Amino acid sequence: MSKVTLVIMAAGIGSRFGGGIKQLAPIGPNGEIIMDYSIYDALEAGFDKVVFVIRKDLEKDFKEIIGNRIEKEVEVAYAFQELDDIPEKFSGKFTGRTKPWGTGQAILCCKDVVDAPFLVINADDYYGKEAFKEAYSYLTNLPSTDIMQICMVSFVLKNTLSDNGGVTRGVCEVDGHGMLADIEETHNIEKEDGKAVIHKEDNDTPVQSQSERDKTVAGNEGGSVRTTVGVELPWRQFAADRLATSHSISGCRGQIEMLLSYQPNERRS
Repeated sequence: MSKVTLVIMAAGIGSRFGGGIKQLAPIGPNGEIIMDYSIYDALEAGFDKVVFVIRKDLEKDFKEIIGNRIEKEVEVAYAFQELDDIPEKFSGKFTGRTKPWGTGQAILCCKDVVDAPFLVINADDYYGKEAFKEAYSYLTNLPSTDIMQICMVSFVLKNTLSDNGGVTRGVCEVDGHGMLADIEETHNIEKEDGKAVIHKEDNDTPVQSQSERDKTVAGNEGGSVRTTVGVELPWRQFAADRLATSHSISGCRGQIEMLLSYQPNERRS
């Protein structure tokens, strides 16, 4: 059976949470945290290893609340996301940075503990069983090719909106072959008359007709999730193209640069 790893990003500070450690906050009837549900669904789908990306200062609480318990059911490893854990060539470029890095560097921190196809999720998001089944199916049926295979699990937009106000979503565009062409971070999307609408100060902008958006994001109007295949180009070229056209803050651009610079056979000394 193919080995497939679940990588859980749990190093975020949660500055908007208001107190405590957001990733470890109990939400279930028996004190379960969101990660309990994600790990259960992943194991049911066939995943056989879990990697937690955390900060070193969270290690004790993390292991007491979930790590020690989960390792009785599945192989567990830890990657510690630290500010200085970046390729050496970038060590002098971001001196003085105090804000934690994001997704790109979190994934790079896993390079010593992940040696199989893997899925990356957030610790504080709920995905549902179908999402893990879709991902596992893709990751265990990868074609033999020199091009790195990348995919994402996408959700029908209308199923992700809230009745309690606007949300931020990564709106995905795919080409005619179902290949991911673009992801646009879109803020303040609300439900209005059965449509997704962006509320701006000057006017309201539909995010596309609902039926078109369903097809774009999920491939069909009736389903809830699907696997959207990554890119036809080698991932380095895709990332380089994104970097060249990116208007994001320097920290995000820096993480893309770090990933581009990494060679798979590199290991930290």
